[in-house]
Amino acid sequence: MNKILKRSVACFFMVLITSCGDNQQSKKEGAIQKENLPNIVIIYADDMGYGDLHYQNPDSKIPTPNLDQLASEGMRFTDAHSSSGICSPSRFALLTGTYHWRNQHGIVNSFGIPFFKESDVTLPQVLQKSGYTTACIGKWHLGWDWKFKNEPSGKTVQWEREVNYYLPQDIDWSAPISGGPLDRGFDYYFGDGTINFPPYAWIENDKFVELPTKDQDIVKRGFETKEGNWEFRPGPMVEGWDPYKVLPTLTQKAVEYVNGQEKDKPFFLYFALPSPHAPIIPNDEFIGTSEAGGYGDLWYRRTGLPDRC
Repeated sequence: MNKILKRSVACFFMVLITSCGDNQQSKKEGAIQKENLPNIVIIYADDMGYGDLHYQNPDSKIPTPNLDQLASEGMRFTDAHSSSGICSPSRFALLTGTYHWRNQHGIVNSFGIPFFKESDVTLPQVLQKSGYTTACIGKWHLGWDWKFKNEPSGKTVQWEREVNYYLPQDIDWSAPISGGPLDRGFDYYFGDGTINFPPYAWIENDKFVELPTKDQDIVKRGFETKEGNWEFRPGPMVEGWDPYKVLPTLTQKAVEYVNGQEKDKPFFLYFALPSPHAPIIPNDEFIGTSEAGGYGDLWYRRTGLPDRC
């Protein structure tokens, strides 16, 4: 894996420049460029603070040695601007390079429609045309085209208001899920969509690994957070779904993906982490690794990810 990642470049945008003309020199230069295309890995953090990273804030109470090393040995962009400060719009802007408000302002809610217009061009689509293998692993939160049998039949009270939500029997689970990562330029997808939104289940490419046949009980979840609230929305889940396994599973999948790539073919991995966004659930082995409580321990658990590479 280290050999593969030596060719990798962690970046947020890539501009591909092509030249017109059919002369032999242009073709030769194009072939050379294709041979030297770097691998691209975007590790997308969720609710990370600028001052959390120790390299950028010596007073940070969260040890971040691996990211500090990346920062010291690579290039940092310290004057960066996001189209939005919330989940779905910022992800859309990153993947398309366009303002989110051209489509919508808010997040994609549970079982919401895709954020994209069919005319939107994404970064992975551009890279595919340049010979890249593309993958998205982790939090999608940009919508799918779900097939419903009827209106939501579930009712509960959350945050002092009545909420209608979809139960497992309200949704047609039999067909492949369209409108997601595979329709936006990714050759491969693995993730749970959004850690605190239904369906609470693993999706690989456009199919469920296991169907969510149970109803998430937002009152009796069976787990405790280390800090703050769960922020789970009600809806379908896989029986025995354990949110504490989400981050370790995504990490393992990302490592397996990188290890499985051909060394002579460039790849693009969009690794969209669900952390340190709520729920604050660092695994037990990371408790006490920071001086910033549960949030810091979850952050430290995440910053160990580059070590796996």
